[in-house]
Amino acid sequence: MRRSLAFFLCISVAAATAASAAPNCSALLTQGCTCAAPINKPGEVIGQLNVTGGDVRKTGTGDYTPLAPHTLEHLKVGDGVIVGDKGEAYLTAGLNCQDRKLEPQTSVVVGDVDGCACVAVVGSERTAPLETGSTDSNGNGHAAAAAALLVGGATLFFALNHPASP
Repeated sequence: MRRSLAFFLCISVAAATAASAAPNCSALLTQGCTCAAPINKPGEVIGQLNVTGGDVRKTGTGDYTPLAPHTLEHLKVGDGVIVGDKGEAYLTAGLNCQDRKLEPQTSVVVGDVDGCACVAVVGSERTAPLETGSTDSNGNGHAAAAAALLVGGATLFFALNHPASP
C-alpha cells in the first residue's frame, strides 16, 4: 500500500511540474493570435494544414511551394501559408483551432512568442491571384503577391514581440 501511494505521489508531482513548466499561451488569443499552443521543443510540429482546393502555397526558407489538393501539411514555427483566390484549406493548431477554414486571400504566419506558437491568420488582402504562370509587372513570379500577403502577419509578430513604450 505504501509503495502504491508513494508511486502515485511521484506521478502526481511529476505531472504538476510538467504542467507548470509549459507556458500559458491563452493570453496570445487576445493579442492577435488566432491559435496558440506551447512549444515543447525546437522544430516541433505545432499544427497541420489540410489542403482541399488548389492555389495554396507554403513558405519556407525563401521559397513558395505550391501544395496539391487533398494533401496534409505539417506546420512549424517559421512557416507561412498563402491561400490564393481559388484556394481552400483547413487549419488545425492548438486546442482552439480545429479544422478552421481558411478563406481565399488569406495568409497564415507561425511564430514563437515567449515559448508559445502563435498562429496568426490575416485576411482581406487583395493582391494578384496566385495562378500558375502568373507574373507581376516586372516579370517576377509569385514572390510579389506572396510578400504582400505576408506583410500583415509580419507586422503582427513585430507588434507582439516589441510592445509600445509607455
